[in-house]
Amino acid sequence: MSDFKRIKLKYLVEIPIQTGASEASNFYDTRQYRYIRISDFDEDGKIREEKKVSCPKIGNEKYELVKGDLLYAVTGATVGKSLVFDIDEPSCYAGYLARVRTNKSVLNNYFLFYFSQSADFDKWRKSHINVSTIENIGARNYSNMEVRLPSIPQQEIIVSFLENKTKLIDALINSQSQQIEKLKEYKQSVISNAVTKGLNSDEPMKDSAIEWIGKIPVGWEVKPLKNIFSIKRGSLDKNLNENEVSVKLVQYTAIYNNSKLETREPLLNITATRKEISDASVNYGDLLMTASSETADDIGHTSLISLTDDDLVFGSDVIRLKTNDIDFEYRQYILENKYHLDMLTSYCRGITRFRFSMDDFGKHKWIVPSKEDQIKIAKHLNLVSSNVISLIEQKNQKIEKLQEYKKSLIYEYVTGKKEVA
Repeated sequence: MSDFKRIKLKYLVEIPIQTGASEASNFYDTRQYRYIRISDFDEDGKIREEKKVSCPKIGNEKYELVKGDLLYAVTGATVGKSLVFDIDEPSCYAGYLARVRTNKSVLNNYFLFYFSQSADFDKWRKSHINVSTIENIGARNYSNMEVRLPSIPQQEIIVSFLENKTKLIDALINSQSQQIEKLKEYKQSVISNAVTKGLNSDEPMKDSAIEWIGKIPVGWEVKPLKNIFSIKRGSLDKNLNENEVSVKLVQYTAIYNNSKLETREPLLNITATRKEISDASVNYGDLLMTASSETADDIGHTSLISLTDDDLVFGSDVIRLKTNDIDFEYRQYILENKYHLDMLTSYCRGITRFRFSMDDFGKHKWIVPSKEDQIKIAKHLNLVSSNVISLIEQKNQKIEKLQEYKKSLIYEYVTGKKEVA
């Protein structure tokens, strides 16, 4: 430990730490830069090869990446997530990322990468997140981050040791993650089939006039979403002002992580004017939906409000849907299915953050089963969901234990509490 020195990251880099380009990202052209975004990070700090996009080379030269550069997420739910750029394809990086090019004579880039997975980094990240609107840590904060640093030979020994150890742990984590994905796919397929075809395969069918849905049960209706729900996009920010009323904000992450919101635990304390509260109130039975994200795949997820509290509001990047015509339990499934999510993805437009047009959303046609079928489907899907969620929780507990062990292992060696034998 005595050989480790605390040094700010800005003194350990070749060039200043900065965020990336703000470019459209809806095409891929091998003649241009590959455009690296937060959605291209996998769980192991590698670059995903699926869903490649590009940005023009002209005008973005200063954002070009070289092998060994580290990229950090600076905003959103993934803030602090990192990867080492290690591919040969000419690339640049997006505005919600910060590039760190280490001075190799004093800082091994993989040593910094492992430090960024340690409890030491987690503590720093939590203390520097700005939550005024969307969680973020700016490039300047990363520049002033202190790193515990041994000599280069020591760094190389530690990196080699951790590479071998973490590969074994990551393999176990990946196995559990793959099983979870299969369970989620199964649940999604059951939901998608039930909300478009019903539960009785022998039921008489009719043409839905929706090409990608095909036939639906006789007695079901097809309506634009604006005729099913009263729809409103949020605009409330995370403020704390003395002369305003205290309320609880149902924020983006609470919606994304809870298909049914039954506890106040994930809610955020903010203040708002009485007019803002009236406009943004959230009531029992409302459906809230994620409406904006740095990745199009994260848009469209819903949460059914099962709280009766009268101090709930919703904010920006969220849509509120109200209805009295849909069974309470069925509401959590009507939009949380593959067809609806794929539809929203096709509507999304954006540069570094994706959104969809409210007009497109309101006009989109969707299926409304009979009230009797809604109740039957919801009962069936509640049972399926409960069983799947239970299995996923068991596997997540195993993953959490493995991740805790990995983080503890990394922490002990990158801080000098343990030495490589």
